[in-house]
Amino acid sequence: MTVKLVPDPSVTRLPVQVRPLPREGTESFIVRLAHANHLKARYLRDYLCEPPHHKGAPSFSRLGAATGRDPAALRDTLEGTSGTCKECDAPLPAAKSGARSSRQHCSARCRQRAHRRRHRPEGQAPQPQPLACEFCTKPITETAEGEARRWCSSRCRHRAHLQPAEPTVLERRTDFSEQRPEASCRHCGTPIDPGRTGARRYCTAACRQRAFRRRKEVQNNVPDHESLISP
Repeated sequence: MTVKLVPDPSVTRLPVQVRPLPREGTESFIVRLAHANHLKARYLRDYLCEPPHHKGAPSFSRLGAATGRDPAALRDTLEGTSGTCKECDAPLPAAKSGARSSRQHCSARCRQRAHRRRHRPEGQAPQPQPLACEFCTKPITETAEGEARRWCSSRCRHRAHLQPAEPTVLERRTDFSEQRPEASCRHCGTPIDPGRTGARRYCTAACRQRAFRRRKEVQNNVPDHESLISP
């Protein structure tokens, strides 16, 4: 439910007024307003906060009464907003041109909530729908606002994010791991993965170099070193 801003009747209008500048911010406007009325900016800012403690952010209801302006219009000018969200009353961002935006909701989440509420039959209360956790398949329920939950807890959500992603269609088409024949190193006989192209022949670079030297020795009619060792 949207709360309408109205001027605070307990605040007296200041004698000297300054014109608010678009998107200058509340703090800057209060400083200029205090200087124009020969007041300390800190004192005026504390006075514009909600009583009795006068702490926190300045109230636009009190600021509007002190300046004689509409609080909602003053907030839109200073903070660069274009009204408030019709669902959660959050400020809406202004358009790039500075004009008032035609947006009615602050996010897609609020827009979906409002859409479900408008299309819900009159007198029918929202019914939670049974769902299942995408990680552990534990039963969960949909929220009353109709927001779909994917995980039953933050732990399942974290564990689901740690899991490797599903392979893409291209990766599945180019994955020939099930079709690869078993292979072994041509020098020492150690089982190896031939790779996607099947071009791998040796388990290590050392075996590849030893096989290369042996081929050279065969070409030069050099006997194998192991055959020269007597039993």
